[in-house]
Amino acid sequence: MNYIELKQLEQEWRDTQERYTTQELLEIFPEVEDVISDKIKELNAEIIIRQETLNKLRKVVNENIQDKDNMWFFREYQKVFYKQDINELEKEVGRWIRLKNKDRKMEGQIDEDDIERARQEPIENYLPRGLQKFGNKHRCSCPLHNEKEPSFYVYKKNNSFYCFGCKEGGDVITLVQKLNGFDFISAVKYILNK
Repeated sequence: MNYIELKQLEQEWRDTQERYTTQELLEIFPEVEDVISDKIKELNAEIIIRQETLNKLRKVVNENIQDKDNMWFFREYQKVFYKQDINELEKEVGRWIRLKNKDRKMEGQIDEDDIERARQEPIENYLPRGLQKFGNKHRCSCPLHNEKEPSFYVYKKNNSFYCFGCKEGGDVITLVQKLNGFDFISAVKYILNK
């Protein structure tokens, strides 16, 4: 066996392995739940430190810079180097809080586990036309627009699609959104039959 055959064999093995949702991983490793509160505290402390640093920097700049061009530069600088970091940390805190409150999900709501389960649903189940094998991918006529020659490609390896005719692409959730005119949440619920 050569290197390419070994890589293909490894990829086939990886594709057959079960992928666990966050919920399932928490059930397998319940001791992680104790770490979640510590992680939330750690991230909140980091947000406070960055916010205080940004406030100190703003104070120094406001006291020392009068030129409008320099003020503009500082505003852009803070957006890039501070605000983005703080926003990312806040998103991360939100993700950890949702993990912590996973059992408190209200009926009709979706969570990250639902989204992950929806993304794992085979994309070909939602195509109105049959697929033809074409090399290591599959193709068919695009369900999103009329065409004579198939330009809609399905990549089963990563469960995604791309149409070279209308330039649309994405995962199974995106496909269901575009086919049915759903928003993201409705598409996930549709896929999960909720």
